[in-house]
Amino acid sequence: MRLKQTKHFMKRLLLFGLMASVGATAQISKTARLDSVHTVRYYNQNPYVTERVLYAYDEAANKNSFKDFSINENYTYDLEHSATRQFNANHLLLEQIDTVFGVIIKTVNNYGPQGQILIKETDIWDDTLMSFSPSRKIEYTYDVSGHLIVEASFDYSEAKFLWEADGRFEYTYTAAGDLRTSSEFYELDGKEQLYNKKVYTSDVFHNQTDIIYLTRTISDTSLFLMSRDSLVYNSNRQLLTKVWMSYDAFTRSWKIAIKDQFKYDVSGNTVEKSSYEWSDYAHSWLEDSKETFTYDLNFDFDEQYDNSVKLNTGQNNIPLTHIEYWWNPQTSQLDTLKKTIYYYSAKGLSVESIQNNSLVSVYPNPTSDLLYFDVDNANVQLFDVAGNLVLQSAVQKSVPISLQQLANGIYFYSLTTEKEVISGKIVKQ
Repeated sequence: MRLKQTKHFMKRLLLFGLMASVGATAQISKTARLDSVHTVRYYNQNPYVTERVLYAYDEAANKNSFKDFSINENYTYDLEHSATRQFNANHLLLEQIDTVFGVIIKTVNNYGPQGQILIKETDIWDDTLMSFSPSRKIEYTYDVSGHLIVEASFDYSEAKFLWEADGRFEYTYTAAGDLRTSSEFYELDGKEQLYNKKVYTSDVFHNQTDIIYLTRTISDTSLFLMSRDSLVYNSNRQLLTKVWMSYDAFTRSWKIAIKDQFKYDVSGNTVEKSSYEWSDYAHSWLEDSKETFTYDLNFDFDEQYDNSVKLNTGQNNIPLTHIEYWWNPQTSQLDTLKKTIYYYSAKGLSVESIQNNSLVSVYPNPTSDLLYFDVDNANVQLFDVAGNLVLQSAVQKSVPISLQQLANGIYFYSLTTEKEVISGKIVKQ
């Protein structure tokens, strides 16, 4: 029964990706690794850490495990999702075992001679059989130029003991190698039917400037226009504006609905994304939400040792914070919704090499016993590398906190002030 209940979840897990690892680059001698990601949510402008993800690496700098903790009603952390990974000599992910709410899932990747993934199979642990049972599989096909042209998915039939086609994606390309179409097919009553299609237009610089979405329902016999993205870039090929439009079948015209605008720093990192909704009543764009990003420009972003995706398309340096805001109509201003904070360890450098961007000082760091937080009327929680809460205390400026009872090692703190939640790392030695 549990195998069947997790079928839908498995389809989503195959698309699951986390923040890519950070490693050495040829341009910068400094190297850093992502240690943890903290998620701070705001309710009535009151912040608290709700999620913490901790990462570990093998000797070849592959990100080989992570643990995802979320806060419960008792304000302690529960382990929700953990994973272990195995890589080959070329740093390609061979196997990942996920444990999610007690369900154990294994994903195995097979690659071709050029390092292109050919098969991704996902199995689920069966407590009755005491072994993994096949659940989901995706097969990838490429053309002679190395472009992905078919992505076929299969579900395993427990009754027939064989793989059954579930659907597939087909991709076509222009002579210049730009993506031209992507078509999604699904199986219904043993017949394969076209369900969704996207048509892409690119400029001479290979930027996607127009994407048209077509879809259908079970009762329709053909595809119909649904929506459209119009994209504008600057001379550096950075996305400046994306406008989403819906298709009005009655007027046979496109209606603008949502607009995203992007800003970048001198290093090409995305530092701001602002979203707007079109108001027919006001005949203007109304602010809806906003995202801001900060980076450490001394450390390059490097996804060489991870099969995941970047935080966003305009990222060259390692991110420090990602803050999301929403437009509050009652106050007519942007309120903070969520803040994501990234923490790193620097190989060959001291732990202070990557500084917390908060104005609150934490010293001495490293420390042998006493620790000071340069802030009044705050509370601090200290966690070990496994995510266990090991110390909790009120904080006053110039009043030290003793770490004498703690073993030497690395700890993460979550400092809650009247205005924000600040997280960081300390070392006891």
